[in-house]
Amino acid sequence: GLTVPVSEASNAASLGLFRVDLGEYDENALEKAGIKKNMIPRLTNNARIGFYRNDIPVYVAIGDNQASYIGSTGGCSDCMLVNVGTGSQFSVFTDEYMICPGLETRPFPGGGYLVVGASLCGGRAYALMENFIRETIKSFTGIEVENCYDAMDKVLSSTAKPNDLPCTTPLFQGTREEPAIRGSITEIDTTNFTILHLVWSLLEGMANELHDMYLKFNKHCVKNVQLIGSGNGLRKNTHLQNCIAEKFEQPLMLSVCNEEAAVGAAFYAESW
Repeated sequence: GLTVPVSEASNAASLGLFRVDLGEYDENALEKAGIKKNMIPRLTNNARIGFYRNDIPVYVAIGDNQASYIGSTGGCSDCMLVNVGTGSQFSVFTDEYMICPGLETRPFPGGGYLVVGASLCGGRAYALMENFIRETIKSFTGIEVENCYDAMDKVLSSTAKPNDLPCTTPLFQGTREEPAIRGSITEIDTTNFTILHLVWSLLEGMANELHDMYLKFNKHCVKNVQLIGSGNGLRKNTHLQNCIAEKFEQPLMLSVCNEEAAVGAAFYAESW
């Protein structure tokens, strides 16, 4: 029954031209861009925006990162979330608006903010290693294998994590602040140039990247919160789970549901 489109702040902010600190569109920026305010969705604080066929409630869309946080944590705000899919994110809730260099502050549905660090590569880094191993096998043997994930897991499980790992920085697609930067593997010597060391080093680098995001947040706000993990890149890799738990120095609890963003959107609608 609405005659104009509406948007909740957590979704509207992703359009740009938005003052997250004020929770409204940046009218000065809109004017400079030549965009009239009536051309963009009207902001709403109401979760329920209407009914379909008079009896089926319709709820406003919320940001996918925020929805994933809600679905992963069960709506609890005293959690920090690490998500590893194709990319990876660190997300933590805060009541107050804050600026953390290297992180984004996003509106949170119902009030408050989500401070977020987003990796451009994340779980894809592990996929790149798998592809490298698979292509190496093909180059030397002519055999095409479907995937090497099970073989990689078998190698990692065959022995304890070595103490002399190389140092891998998995910034293979740069960062949002420095898109031209690239990844590196250093501190290789005559004993640790093995596939076992390299795969473990990559997992450590992925965990380090997420932990570095946490440290940026922790400089500005110290919170003792539970560590939650989500995403198939994390759910299906117990070795990465262990690396993250060790790096954050606390237990990692996986979210109880799959498709966390869909669950979070439904949870938001139900709660309101």
